[in-house]
Amino acid sequence: MSFRQGKSLSWLAYADADLLLQDAGVISIYSSEEATELPRAYIVPVDASLVAPTASMADQRRFVEEVKRHTETHLAKYKYLRGGVVLVPAIPTSPSGKRLRKLLKGLKGTEIQLYGVQAKL
Repeated sequence: MSFRQGKSLSWLAYADADLLLQDAGVISIYSSEEATELPRAYIVPVDASLVAPTASMADQRRFVEEVKRHTETHLAKYKYLRGGVVLVPAIPTSPSGKRLRKLLKGLKGTEIQLYGVQAKL
């Protein structure tokens, strides 16, 4: 099973259960350091002030660390968000409500790396 087929769905099921997220989407980003694809989450937090231009980096970092702790306690290691997290105001969806993951890479938001790996778009 490739990353795009099922792993993102299981990640979202655990993440949404935490009630920290309004919406989220997960895609894979290629890492030349590890020569593999890494999962990256695009997250819409329940607290909209975290994606505002005036949001403090410390608050954003604290939120992402909480998501990281939740991910590490509920999921297998290969599903950790080693590609980072991007805080965005909204996830693009189709009229039927499906997430348009192909548009996620183009979203502008606050990117926060959780692990030492740098992913390349």
